[in-house]
Amino acid sequence: MKKTNHFYWLLECTALFIMMAGLASGCSEKERVEVSQITFSEKEINIVRDGTYQLTVSVVPEDALDYVEIAWESADSGIASVSEDGVVSGIAVGSTTVSASVDGVVAVCRVNVVAKPADEVLVEPSELLVVKGDTYELKATVLPEDADDKRIVWSTEDSTVAIVSSEGVLSAVGVGTIKIYAACGEAVGECTVTVDGIPVESISVSPSLADVVVGEQIKLMASVMPDNADYESIEWSTSDETVATVDEKGLVTGLQAGKAVITASIGDIYGSAEIEVVMPQASVGDFYYSDGTWSTELDPDKNVLGIVFYVGQNPNDFSDYSETGIGKPRCNGYVMALVNASEEYCYWGPESGIDLHCYPVNEDGSVVDNYSGFKDCDWSGYKYTQIIKDAAEANGGPSPESAAHYPVIYYTLKYEEAYPSPANSSGWFLPAISQTWAIVENRDLLAKAGADLLVDWYYSSSEDSWALDMVLSINMESMTVRSNWKESKVNSIRTILAF
Repeated sequence: MKKTNHFYWLLECTALFIMMAGLASGCSEKERVEVSQITFSEKEINIVRDGTYQLTVSVVPEDALDYVEIAWESADSGIASVSEDGVVSGIAVGSTTVSASVDGVVAVCRVNVVAKPADEVLVEPSELLVVKGDTYELKATVLPEDADDKRIVWSTEDSTVAIVSSEGVLSAVGVGTIKIYAACGEAVGECTVTVDGIPVESISVSPSLADVVVGEQIKLMASVMPDNADYESIEWSTSDETVATVDEKGLVTGLQAGKAVITASIGDIYGSAEIEVVMPQASVGDFYYSDGTWSTELDPDKNVLGIVFYVGQNPNDFSDYSETGIGKPRCNGYVMALVNASEEYCYWGPESGIDLHCYPVNEDGSVVDNYSGFKDCDWSGYKYTQIIKDAAEANGGPSPESAAHYPVIYYTLKYEEAYPSPANSSGWFLPAISQTWAIVENRDLLAKAGADLLVDWYYSSSEDSWALDMVLSINMESMTVRSNWKESKVNSIRTILAF
């Protein structure tokens, strides 16, 4: 019985061995399936230097990857390396290939390693306060530190406020708050820049001391320092509105006798002028005498020099009478002479190609058209006469002989010798074009002194503001203005004085 059992046990073991050998033989045959094709899911990839990328492949038959190993290889490991799991690492900028092979079947993927970009740009300082006209060098830091391209492109949000050079040097050119940008590829940093205006340091008002007749006006000028200071406007004010008022342009009107301080201010900075408003002491048409007095009715015991044709100082007369016998910046009125200063026509002056700037300018320095506006815009005859006199002295002194010596000044001075002006006056001078017009308008007043204004053309001291080497004159008969060459002998001279 025991032998029989042992025999069956051996039979069972033999059968099991044969079955297991068959199974083992079947497994070996499956492992020997060959790969017929291998392909990458990407034919070409781009990878950042210092970055990684997982490559994937597919094979035919599909289940072969369960039983085979892929051999990975880089054609240039100095540009890109590949691990045994197909992970590509970017080493240096350039292009190479990575291959995957199984049993001699090969697939190839092109690998382009591109530059490592900037992730962030830091601008220092991030906020900046400067004054217009200043410059400042900004600094830009590119992160990460090993980015391949660290070139910075600078730009400004508003070039009317600030500009920036290619090196990051900021120049403040306007007033406002803007941003300055520093770009490196897609990364952008910025600095917020606030540009303040150039501050006003001082304001001076001229004339600083002046009289104005009740009902008349005087134009004050405010000078701001520095010249390039930034401000929106000048605010004018008066200390006593019952005595004098002032408008937004500095034009003061006298209301009643008294004193008022006129102030020009910008913020906390200010300048002022003291204005005395006086009652009129003369009237248009008054006789003006050699002793510097005047009267409405003729005084037979006095010598008449002229007739008052305007009371107070016209707002467009920018002459300063402080150094004359008047002794203050503003005059009380103007007197026209009874006769011409020259019996014959004379030259005005030379055509030198250089104007003496005997014409008005407005507050911003722009030239005023005194040809079209000849009736009222240009009253600075005393100022112009001094300019012409200086030009004559610089050219050898005034003379009637040639235009080069400014004959108009010669005859004006000769008239002063023949009819000496009072000590408390400005002295005789050549009227500006608007003063000449006022003489023509009031010529009938001369009749009360037994004088007249001849029917003729009369010089003014005003140059044509829009024509080089030309001066303005007025025709008494036609009441028209014309522009003459300075070396034209076509006009007479009628002088005036201020008192």
